[in-house]
Amino acid sequence: MYEGPSSASPPGTSPGPSAGTPEDTQFEDEQVTAYEIGFKSDWDDMRLNVGVFYGTYDDLQTSIFNGSIGFNVGNAGKAIQKGIDVEFIWQATDDLSITANAEYLDFYYDKFEGAACSLTEVYEGEANEDGLCDWSGDNLAWVPEFKAVVAVEHLNDVMGSYEMSNTLIVNYKSEHTIDSSNEQGFLQDGYALVDYRLKLTPEDSDWHVALTVTNLLDKDYEIYIAKIPLNTGAYANGMHKKARMINLEFGYSF
Repeated sequence: MYEGPSSASPPGTSPGPSAGTPEDTQFEDEQVTAYEIGFKSDWDDMRLNVGVFYGTYDDLQTSIFNGSIGFNVGNAGKAIQKGIDVEFIWQATDDLSITANAEYLDFYYDKFEGAACSLTEVYEGEANEDGLCDWSGDNLAWVPEFKAVVAVEHLNDVMGSYEMSNTLIVNYKSEHTIDSSNEQGFLQDGYALVDYRLKLTPEDSDWHVALTVTNLLDKDYEIYIAKIPLNTGAYANGMHKKARMINLEFGYSF
């Protein structure tokens, strides 16, 4: 929802914060031009896929909480994303497989002169006369520069007629911001999450039972943090994660 131009009157007054012309509440279509080159290779029991990509976003649509009662939706002038994605699959033995995927991503605003300011930018006097900031060259919010996942699965027969699958998965994300205003004071440090799954399936049946443990090591991390509406400079926890979760699953295929 767009809350209107910066010159609109404050909440509780007439005509209200959403005052303005129709043009104040409109934004342009987002246009993307993307290029990718890569290769896929197989060697005996291994597979390697590599992709290099580059893309430009013209009029990238953004949604930033204004610290009041809504989100300002608008267009950044231009954004650029570039990076490399690598996938590796290895069937180490008949019973053991390893899959790994890693991505390096540089995603930043090439030109964005009318962005909503973060609290730090306001305190440091970076806002212009309209209360907006220049984010040209800044990375996008919530976007880690590096992320990777490694999964190891082992299969073995148990009790003569059952197949047991043990899977261990590690997910990693590097440091990134967790607020729509790209507040540099609230950076989430890089972290790794470990998940485990044990699955038991009869060899001559269509059902299975599985035990899944998410966030096995009970890692503490933040997904996002939010400004408290109408309270300048105040923040509240948006989504905080610390709970190890254990699930028991029963499935049937038909």
